[in-house]
Amino acid sequence: MEQQGLDMKTRWLMPREVWHILQIFQLFTVVHKIPQKPPSGSWFLINRRVSRFFRNDGYQWQRKKNGRTIAEAHEYLKVDNEERLSCYYAHTENNRTFQRRIYWMVDPAYEHIVLVHYRDVSEPCNDRKSTLPSESSNALLPLEAMGDPPLCETKLSFAPFRDQASTSKLSNDKSSLPSESGTALWASLEMTGLPTELKSLEGIMIDANAEPGRLSYLFLRSITRDFSQEIGRGGFGVVYLGDLGGGKVAVKKLNISLGFSDTDFVDEIKCLIQTKHNNVVRFLGYCADTHGELVPLNGSYVIAEVPQRLLCLEYVPNGNLQKYLKDKSYRDEWQIRYKMIRGICHGLNYLHGQRINHLDLKPENILLDACMEPKITDFGLSRCFDEGISRVYTKNIRGTLGCIAPETINYGEITFKSDIYGLGIIIIKLLTGHHNYDFQNWHTTLDMESPQVKSCIEIAQTCVALDQHERPSIVEIMQKLNDIERL
Repeated sequence: MEQQGLDMKTRWLMPREVWHILQIFQLFTVVHKIPQKPPSGSWFLINRRVSRFFRNDGYQWQRKKNGRTIAEAHEYLKVDNEERLSCYYAHTENNRTFQRRIYWMVDPAYEHIVLVHYRDVSEPCNDRKSTLPSESSNALLPLEAMGDPPLCETKLSFAPFRDQASTSKLSNDKSSLPSESGTALWASLEMTGLPTELKSLEGIMIDANAEPGRLSYLFLRSITRDFSQEIGRGGFGVVYLGDLGGGKVAVKKLNISLGFSDTDFVDEIKCLIQTKHNNVVRFLGYCADTHGELVPLNGSYVIAEVPQRLLCLEYVPNGNLQKYLKDKSYRDEWQIRYKMIRGICHGLNYLHGQRINHLDLKPENILLDACMEPKITDFGLSRCFDEGISRVYTKNIRGTLGCIAPETINYGEITFKSDIYGLGIIIIKLLTGHHNYDFQNWHTTLDMESPQVKSCIEIAQTCVALDQHERPSIVEIMQKLNDIERL
């Protein structure tokens, strides 16, 4: 990994650098709001579909005169001789050297992600003199004059700058801690001989077609800072935040002593390794190490061989659907909730097409990314059905009460319709906006005038039918949703 020395405090980014960051925004923290009066050198990624007032940062940037904006300019920036970026740049009313630049991509697929960067151009500058003009003047510099750096100068491997004071105000989400610098992380890994694993994992994260890799326990313990920051918890283990310096991952540490066997571990990997879909959390790697550990025994200590079973997964920043349902500020955003319903259905349609039965669909197992796109996670109970097999029976009933299908509870019967029951529960909770609801009369308080709402109510009601044969298949549900789109 090469350190590029991209010091956000002492220079503006080149257009190609901005363009590259916006393309791989999932590797960085996308914040919900910008703190008041962030200092020079701060930069933030914002999803403007969620945070519409990202310009409210406490500074006075402009005045309106005759309907026109003063002291703010806009232009398109070129990368590879094509206009790929929009940029608004301005200075404050009282200090012309303190400036802000706001970038987003022209490409409609990425235009909702905004990069906001603050700089006091009177501070010492380490900009490349061969490509950048002097910033000694008070005037706003045309960004076109910045030029476009060679491709070899744009390999990004750094974390966004966050000053601790600003970060503490940024969000109450405990997973949004400031990242260790890439240089410090690299130094700590070099001491343990693990830089190759870091390069490999970074490569997997950037390449959507890359296969998951094997990772060592020592490496995962290093990037999680000895498993110090918990971001989730399930029936068979705990999920920790892993920081790579230039991006984040989720590390799920499984507890074999809780009844999660090596067979279960292999089954989960077998399901995860088949999945590559935008609405399913991405599997990046696994650890199956065994190492000697000092453990107490009968008042003394012995060296025991301890199995370590871990999964490395895509980090999804906006928590799970259960957390969303408890947040009253989102409750009336029907289009966001409808988007979630569609996304979950797309993900389940993909899983069933791969012959994967999830068997634990519930709000806690639906994660939300920076764009509030849902991703199905936690395949600890999942089954991969062989071709021609559509039904199995089990004596070991596992799952979450309230989301387990009646035939599974009563007879131990598992089919693809078992997932449909859990899907129906999720849709009901998204329709009502509540975690708790009246199972019989939940639909009576909803707006039946909306064709989308009415169709989703009908889908949910059929999904939770007690008789599995009355439930639709996921293919039939997708057809119904497509019909809604045509209305």
